[in-house]
Amino acid sequence: MTTSPASWADRELKAFVQATVAPGESAEVDISLPASECSLVDASGRHIVEEGTFELLVGSSSRDRDLIRTTFTITGAMPAQH
Repeated sequence: MTTSPASWADRELKAFVQATVAPGESAEVDISLPASECSLVDASGRHIVEEGTFELLVGSSSRDRDLIRTTFTITGAMPAQH
């Protein structure tokens, strides 16, 4: 969703939580995703986080039919803290 002069992978695994949920039940799961996980390397070799809207995919696999999609926005470009 974000337009950048750098290339991005189509999808990247940034966080993972395994939860066991019985059929027909639901569970609440918390995942923390620091802005630094949305970093890229610029032409100078620096890790930066660009501002923009990013798509977040959550699901039991990477298959499109298994995914719930939402977006989040980062405001203000910043150096990444790795």
